[in-house]
Amino acid sequence: MTFLTRCLFFFTSASLVVAQTSSATFRHKFGIPRTASKTPLKEVFTVAPNMEMIVTYGPGNVVCSLKIPSSAAPAKELHRVLEEVAPPSTLGKKWNGMETMFGMGGYRNTYYEHAIVTEQLLAVDREHKNAGASVVFKEKACGWKPGKDTFDTPREDR
Repeated sequence: MTFLTRCLFFFTSASLVVAQTSSATFRHKFGIPRTASKTPLKEVFTVAPNMEMIVTYGPGNVVCSLKIPSSAAPAKELHRVLEEVAPPSTLGKKWNGMETMFGMGGYRNTYYEHAIVTEQLLAVDREHKNAGASVVFKEKACGWKPGKDTFDTPREDR
């Protein structure tokens, strides 16, 4: 299975479950977080050795986004964590994708029915180095407005 296919499968699996995940679930899996801010509520969890995840909540403790910054942990570990916190059932149907590279880095956006997954990319050794990733959930409670992005529609609708 190619790296791209593995990433897409992983990200597809990961985001739908997270949208329904509460702070209590993350606390059970990863322990007591550091609170980064109160409004909006952000918690920082240590999810693997040398890797943190920042979770941003909306009203009613709805998970609005996840961010895993680049770290010394390998890309394989990043994908394992994403699969655990945002399984495929959470993302919904895949709509579109776009990869942009500039210089030595770039990003890949993959648009799903219920989330947008962004993976930071490195031009060199991209299968081994963790450049970071984020998942933004399309939740009204988080301020999501349909049509915010040109690619945020199913292919057949454009």
